[in-house]
Amino acid sequence: MSSLVDEINNQVKEGKKTIVRSLGEISDGVEGLDASRVRLMVAGAAIAAAAVGVGVILYRRRRRTLAERLQRALPETLRDQLKRPLQRAVQAL
Repeated sequence: MSSLVDEINNQVKEGKKTIVRSLGEISDGVEGLDASRVRLMVAGAAIAAAAVGVGVILYRRRRRTLAERLQRALPETLRDQLKRPLQRAVQAL
């Protein structure tokens, strides 16, 4: 009877070893998956920040100043009439 009990105990021990090995492999896979997700999220955030930065730079370059907008709003004949007095005022400053 002792040999039967020993055999059962050996089978239980081997089963435990197999389960522990399997859990170790699963946890390694999960840890690797979490790290890749974190890397992916960091890369996505960096790309989004770069896109926002480029957008802001392009917006500022394309933005017209108040003087440019006023000049474009005025009719061409009025712009020509105001051009000479403005040039004289700029020279006086």
